[in-house]
Amino acid sequence: MVMSGCQSTSVSGNSDDKAYISKELETTLAVLAEKAVASKKIAQAHTVAMARLNPQAKKYTPNLNVPEGLERIIPMNAFYGKAEEPLQLIAQLTDYEYKEFGAKNNTETLWVKLQANSRSAIDIVDDISNQIDNRGVDVHVWETPNEHKKGVIMINYGGGL
Repeated sequence: MVMSGCQSTSVSGNSDDKAYISKELETTLAVLAEKAVASKKIAQAHTVAMARLNPQAKKYTPNLNVPEGLERIIPMNAFYGKAEEPLQLIAQLTDYEYKEFGAKNNTETLWVKLQANSRSAIDIVDDISNQIDNRGVDVHVWETPNEHKKGVIMINYGGGL
């Protein structure tokens, strides 16, 4: 009987130790996560500062030929959802026509994740295109200067263009 009392004491001692270690581990991980976020912010600020100080940065011109209207800066909230939704919004805001081409897979949703920030419409379209590209879906953009809309934003579900 004495042995069973000792045995139960050591078991409860082990569970107390486990609870203490778990609590300390959670506290330590929370502190490290805060430090990681602060470190990332410092690194980003440093990168921005170095880019501003770089004399070559003023000479840089992007290789991308931006269709008229898609250079417009669009403030975006953080978004996680169907790829078609932000593309339709961009089409409305930039006076472009939104089209879909090819057979859409009804069982698969094209999920995209966009961070909250202000970017040009073409950058957002490019980001979405990169995220859904591995599914065989492409986003095409072109100007239509002689039409009632400035251009077309088309999502191609693998039908070939």
